[in-house]
This record gives sequence, C-alpha cells and structure tokens, in this order.
Amino acid sequence: MVSCSETLSPRITVVDHSPPDGAENVSPDSAIEVIFSYKINRNSVHADSFVVTGEQSGSISGDFSFHNEGRNPDRRVAFQPGKMEPNELVTVELSSSIRSSAGTSLEAFSFSFRVDPGNVEPDPVDPEPEPPVEATPLTITSITPAPFATGIHPLQVIEIGFSDFLNLSTASRETVLVHGAVSGHVAVALQSRTDDGQSLRIIPQRPYAPGEKISISLLDGISSITGDSFAGCSFTFHAVAFEPAEEGRRAVNYQTNGSVLQMLAIDLDGDSQPETVHINEDGRAIEVITYLGNGTFSSAMTFEVDQNILSIAASDVDMDGDYDLLLGL
Repeated sequence: MVSCSETLSPRITVVDHSPPDGAENVSPDSAIEVIFSYKINRNSVHADSFVVTGEQSGSISGDFSFHNEGRNPDRRVAFQPGKMEPNELVTVELSSSIRSSAGTSLEAFSFSFRVDPGNVEPDPVDPEPEPPVEATPLTITSITPAPFATGIHPLQVIEIGFSDFLNLSTASRETVLVHGAVSGHVAVALQSRTDDGQSLRIIPQRPYAPGEKISISLLDGISSITGDSFAGCSFTFHAVAFEPAEEGRRAVNYQTNGSVLQMLAIDLDGDSQPETVHINEDGRAIEVITYLGNGTFSSAMTFEVDQNILSIAASDVDMDGDYDLLLGL
C-alpha cells in the first residue's frame, strides 16, 4: 500500500556522503556523514535503518548526530563509529525505513570504503613445507591358483604373494573372506610362509562344492609390517566338477516319488558328492536322493512332517563342519 504522502512528494535520495564510495585509507576515527535530498524524520534514523558493517568487526555500533544549522538543516546525518579494524572493508547500508519529515521513504542506498591499515606488521611467511615422503603401498605380486582358473582341487590352498613382509595380525577373518557360490561362507586358516614372510596361505577348512565359483576378497585392512596400506583385491576361480562317467557325459533321468516343488543339491554326508533334496508334491515330505556313480541315483531316505513345507535350505547351523537341513514351515 502506498501512502497519500508518498504519492504527493517524491522519495528522498542520498545526494552526498563521506567517505566516498570505494575510498581507501580512511582514518578509523572518521565520522560517516550522509546528506539527504529532503529534511528527514530523525526518529527514522537508527541502528536498524542506518547499518554499518565491517568485514572483520561485524556490526559496528556508534552515535548519530543531526546538523540543524547552516547548510542543509536536518538533511545531514553524522555517524561516529565506535571502532573499526585496520584495513577492513566497511559497508554502509541505508534502508527505505528512513523517511523525510513529509513521510516519504528513502530510496535504499549503500556505499563502502576501506579503513587505513596503519602500521600493520605483515603476516609471517611460513617456510615451504617439506615434500611428503611418498608411501609405498602394499601390492600383490602373485596369486595361486590364478584368477579365473577352473578345475581347482576342492581343498586347494590359496597362496597370495605380497610386495613386502606381511603383518599377519592384520590378516584375519574380517579382512580375508572366502565364499562359495553354492556352499556359502568357507571357513579358512591363515598362515604366513616362513621362508620369505611375504606370502599368505589361505587354507580352506572344508571342501569346495563341485564346480562352484569361489570368490576371495582381501580387504584394505591388511598392511605390511612397516605399516604400508593395502588397497584391497578380489578374484575368483572354479572348483573341479564331478568326473564324467567312463562312457562320457550322459543325460540321466530319475523318477521321484511324486512331482517336485523345490530342489536343493548339497553334500550332506561329506563324501564330496552332493545329494539331491526335494519337497514332494504334497508339500509334507522330503526325499533325499544320492548318486551311486556311473549315472545311477537312488533314494536314500524319505521323511514326512505334519505341516506343509514351504522351503528348504542347508547350512552348518551347529558349526560342526557338516551341513544341516533347514525346513521352512
């Protein structure tokens, strides 16, 4: 909303000010003076409408005075700042809250100047820092079995050669992980070769499942005895699959006791040959089929439960090194 007084009288403006905009080396004791185009309402000039800010000091307080004699009565305002820091940039902002005696508002205005630096001692120059000594990272020099190798023995020891002596305490179950795509987590024992101290031997504590992909992850927590860090590495290989029958590979059909709802292949008896476990069509019986060799299968056992079986899985729940069969009811 525009007042009647503003529609009848033009807005007041700043016609002059001191120090000039962009002035340099202004004395820190200098007053800031502003001359307006019309007489002003003294009550409208205060710390919220006449704002003085230093880039170091922040908001600068001070005292206002008004000149009512001689030239420009009630048009000249002086501001005596409390303290301005040497060499700081000071900005003066005049808001439209400043009004003339007729009630018209000021067209907002601002200017700035820089305070005299005085006898300021130059900042000390720090000496050039010594270039940092580049750390030599711990790297892998050899991997056995080779990444992506196939036909690997189910108890093959994995050996990793490093570029420096290994801190064996940093190679643990948290930083050395072995996982089978079929059998899951593979527990391992870790050793360092005594002849060179730069090789890590990863010894599986159970066989890999036939033909499964084995993933090895060496995490970045591993380090050398001198503290050199390791960026981490991962690779895979495939365990040996079942030997084909002497007559060559063949398609073998085995007739189950009914339709199969879900099937699982897992080595339950630890003979390195997986058994086939499936849920029968009525959902209340589990049948275990074993391989007899030469393309022959046989039903090893069938057992029933009182509830519908929704899913089957295998895991070493009791940590005895053998797989346990889990039923989801």
